[in-house]
Amino acid sequence: MIRRLVLAWLFLVAVAVPVSALQTSGDLSVCVLTFELPSREGGSLAPDLRSLLEDGLATATDPSLGRFLLSRGATWRTLETPTTLQLGLFLPMPPAEAEEIATVLCKHLSFRLAATRFPSRPATWVDGTLQYCRHLLPQTTPATPRVTLWLNPSLQGARKKLGELLPSLALPAPTSPATPSADLVCPNLEPRVIHLALWNEPTPEDIVSARFLGERFVRLPGARGSLSFDLWTLPQAVVLALVATGPIDSLWERDALAADFLRLTDDPASSAAWTGFAAQCVRVHQNELLDLEKGSFLEAWFDHMGIGEFTQERFAFRRPDRIERLVCLPNPLQHRFTARLDSRPRLAALSGPAPSDTLEVSIALRGKASVLARLARSIDQVAAPELSGSTHETTPQGLFLWRWSVRRPGLTYSLSLARSLLTAALKLDGTTPPPDEFPGLDIAVVAVGSCRPFELFGLLQQGWPQRPAPAPAPRILDLDSLRSILDLPAAPPGALRGRWTIQTATGSGLARLVARLLLDDIPPESLESVSRLF
Repeated sequence: MIRRLVLAWLFLVAVAVPVSALQTSGDLSVCVLTFELPSREGGSLAPDLRSLLEDGLATATDPSLGRFLLSRGATWRTLETPTTLQLGLFLPMPPAEAEEIATVLCKHLSFRLAATRFPSRPATWVDGTLQYCRHLLPQTTPATPRVTLWLNPSLQGARKKLGELLPSLALPAPTSPATPSADLVCPNLEPRVIHLALWNEPTPEDIVSARFLGERFVRLPGARGSLSFDLWTLPQAVVLALVATGPIDSLWERDALAADFLRLTDDPASSAAWTGFAAQCVRVHQNELLDLEKGSFLEAWFDHMGIGEFTQERFAFRRPDRIERLVCLPNPLQHRFTARLDSRPRLAALSGPAPSDTLEVSIALRGKASVLARLARSIDQVAAPELSGSTHETTPQGLFLWRWSVRRPGLTYSLSLARSLLTAALKLDGTTPPPDEFPGLDIAVVAVGSCRPFELFGLLQQGWPQRPAPAPAPRILDLDSLRSILDLPAAPPGALRGRWTIQTATGSGLARLVARLLLDDIPPESLESVSRLF
């Protein structure tokens, strides 16, 4: 029924409006609709909206709106940006006829939108990041995605009539499964850190400044294809996303590279590179405005975003007003810990209870008793502030446990000092080990803090470099192993639950437990399922 109504209206227009035998340059009308991209359950509906717009103008069926436009020499195009989808109608006909055709198009799309139920789509890291950005920014836009209309001068007389149809083109309000988080999870996607630079107003200078930084970022030495950028313009801000990817246990290096880049210590505003880049952007923009389709889409997009005319001949570089960071990992557990058992020593970094700038460190050692006894005496005598307050104990199973608290800047030095003390203990016992090798000892180093685990893992690696080792066959945490780790060899499940609760209530206790897990070939993932044992 809807299709018959649209086609009936179409042919009434075709009959009612006389066709001019001679088209002049003044008989070209342009209408551009710009849609803010809708989303559902956090996933962008851009592919579905594009299909709806393009299918509505397809020429495969006869009669159709698309075939009628083709018969009149008219054209249409869609253009997608990261935050908008545009539909442009280019009508080589008198304004009165163009107005009627544009009216038919809007009503046709209105019918199709009313009859369409958009499906849910899985959210990508881009969707999650944009959702996070919108949550940060002032909510000046309506709850439903905006639709705006741009008309060239010859069609301005139709603005009131066409503008009244815009509410019927309203898209579904976005739905989100939860409050946006800076910890994103995208299965089957390589780990990545996303550094966001935000400019508070979408101006041409901000857009050009953001693109300049993005182009420089991907050309940094040592990038090796691991760096990329995305640029998004929203009605409230310009957002530059600098993306660094890599394995989880070396992601901290890429993260540090991106963070250092955004400090902008070299003052890009005074560089010849900026001057040349900005001048090139002006030339490109001026050339695109000379193209009918590109120029129309650009002007419609600027109008949609509320950006003033792009008239500058020179740009001043603008630093971002705000910096944020997100992390996207394939497994939600990786936001809680990072660990490696196939190395010497075994390392683990966990997010857990600890003051904001204080880290809890625990080292578990198993090996020759005389070496561990000499190490204990060295610990008691050391006067370094980074190890002040450190304690040690030997468990009934013969494990040597050493723990201390340290401020984040002192972690790497404290670990270097710990390595030196251990090397000295080996030498006093008659062994001269190669650098950073500790023969006859099994070692697990664990740190717990409020910073992100992958970042803390990087600090551990800097303080105690790893050497590859065969991966052990992972063991499952069961009641027997739990009794051993908690030093309660005959305790019932209820007692184990109580002791476990006490131990994991502090960062120090948690680090101690995980260090013992690592030495017993039990991965930290077992922490997630320990409740099933009680």
